[in-house]
Amino acid sequence: MGRYIGPSCRLCRREGIKLMLKGIRCETAKCPIEKKERNLAPGMHGWRRGKAGEYAVRLREKQKVKRYYGLFNSQFMRHFRQAE
Repeated sequence: MGRYIGPSCRLCRREGIKLMLKGIRCETAKCPIEKKERNLAPGMHGWRRGKAGEYAVRLREKQKVKRYYGLFNSQFMRHFRQAE
């Protein structure tokens, strides 16, 4: 079994909301979502694309749920099928 061990604040910045992955730090002013200068998506160019399509919106929501609960795709799909 594996897990994501990279920078967790990057995931919050990618989704554009607080995922509360760092616990108490997400409630303070040190959270990157709260800072104005780093409230962009990670990477060199940030948010430079136009309006996202329907597929992109659905994919973002799926990624957000997966990252919030710390699941991989196969685990997520198994839980999704059980919920159906």
